[in-house]
This record gives sequence, structure tokens and C-alpha cells, in this order.
Amino acid sequence: MMAMKVLNILEKNKIGCCHVSVISNEFTTSPHWITNKEIKSYSQHFMKELKELDYIRKYIKYLPDIISIELENSFEEQLRIGKYLEKIIN
Repeated sequence: MMAMKVLNILEKNKIGCCHVSVISNEFTTSPHWITNKEIKSYSQHFMKELKELDYIRKYIKYLPDIISIELENSFEEQLRIGKYLEKIIN
């Protein structure tokens, strides 16, 4: 339900820039950066496999012209990730 509300907002409001990370099939837990309480998330900042970025295909129409990669992978890996994203988006 919440996801549909967000998508409806995105239909009406163009995003200027964004960042992407990976979506994993597994939950990870990490401390929230403000509260330090453990949170569960599918979103991660380290990519293991390129297919973890495939979810972006579903949201291409919402992507802005300026996109940054928010991953902790090496710079060399991020260049490879950038090329993969270009294939998905273009």
C-alpha cells in the first residue's frame, strides 16, 4: 500500500537526482544511523552480484537524469556497475 502511494507521488513529481544501491534477496540488519537501533532491510551498500541491480528495470520511468551509485564496492567495481546500469537504463 505504501509503495503505491510513493509511486503515485513519483508520477506527479519529477525527481531531480537520486542514488541507487542494491536490493538483496536476504534481510540484513544494521544499526540505524540516528537511533542506533537495529533495523532490517533488503537494501544494501555492497554489491555481490550485478543482478542485485535488476530491480531498477521496474522503475526506469521514475529515474532522474542524474543518478549516483551508493555502494561501498571498489572504484573499479563501480565503473563496471555503471556500465551495467547504462545497459539497463538505455
